[in-house]
Amino acid sequence: MTSKADPTFIERLRAIQSATRARSEAIAEHTRRTSEKLAERSQQHLQAMRTHIAEADKRRAEYLQQQAQDDAAAKNQWLKRREVSEETYDFGASEGIEEDTAPQRPVPPAPVAPPTPPAMEFPRAQSQPNSVSPRRENRQPNHFDDDDFSNNSWME
Repeated sequence: MTSKADPTFIERLRAIQSATRARSEAIAEHTRRTSEKLAERSQQHLQAMRTHIAEADKRRAEYLQQQAQDDAAAKNQWLKRREVSEETYDFGASEGIEEDTAPQRPVPPAPVAPPTPPAMEFPRAQSQPNSVSPRRENRQPNHFDDDDFSNNSWME
């Protein structure tokens, strides 16, 4: 190696290179340790979160169970009643009745109500333009018509 450089400069260059490598390795080691610490903290936080979620789920289940016990519908005796077949009507074919029962007599049809007589009509007055409708014309002054909303005072 034929170098024309001054040996002191070469020594200084080697010292700078070794110091730079050492500093680089120290930074890499520090970065690795920091990454491991962060990963460990992350795992701890994840475990704590899972524990917290499990505890919250347990509390929610207890709360829902308490709500179900306190529910007014759960305490309603009418909703808890039992069905008794002797006390209810049976409109369909039941399983316990024998098929060989005596035939029943046909039920006569229900009597038909007589038709209602037609409503009595009032005599109609001759219609004039701008005149009052026949319905209002034949109305007594004290008569209140449910269909005529113009007489109602909605503000009272």
